[in-house]
Amino acid sequence: MIIAHHKAVWYIIGVNLIYVLEAVSCNLGASFMDDDKKRIVMIVLIVGCLALAGGITFYQFSGGGTGYASNETIYLKCLNKSCGEIKETTSKELYEGINSEQYSPMQVGPMRFDCPKCGKRSMFIAEKCSKCETVFVPNPRATRDYPDRCPNPDCKYSAMEEESKQR
Repeated sequence: MIIAHHKAVWYIIGVNLIYVLEAVSCNLGASFMDDDKKRIVMIVLIVGCLALAGGITFYQFSGGGTGYASNETIYLKCLNKSCGEIKETTSKELYEGINSEQYSPMQVGPMRFDCPKCGKRSMFIAEKCSKCETVFVPNPRATRDYPDRCPNPDCKYSAMEEESKQR
């Protein structure tokens, strides 16, 4: 996911760089810039775009961004009916665990983890309701509702719904 994000950033920067270079080197630019000035402007633009892309990449991989290097709290919940274990971890620990277990990129469906309590591979990434603090595994295919809707019948809160109402 983070690699795909960086590929998209590099692609956008590349497309914008090509657009700017074409604009600078078109015939309209010839009326106010000679070839030496155009060449200098193009070099400065290229160096500036590469420095910007390098800075964004460094920021993301150094833990300053919202990538996997952050220490955001992640909840895992066991869906084994006889267990129901809830575990808190950080996104960094989860990412390191995924790398150590060598998950297949061809895996179909949501990623499963081994439950420390029952030992079965029935733990999934979950969310915690910000109103009632119920931990649940979102299932957007089960309903035609917001995927973050709290399953607690006394709560039924959805942050996504609240955000859409404010727009």
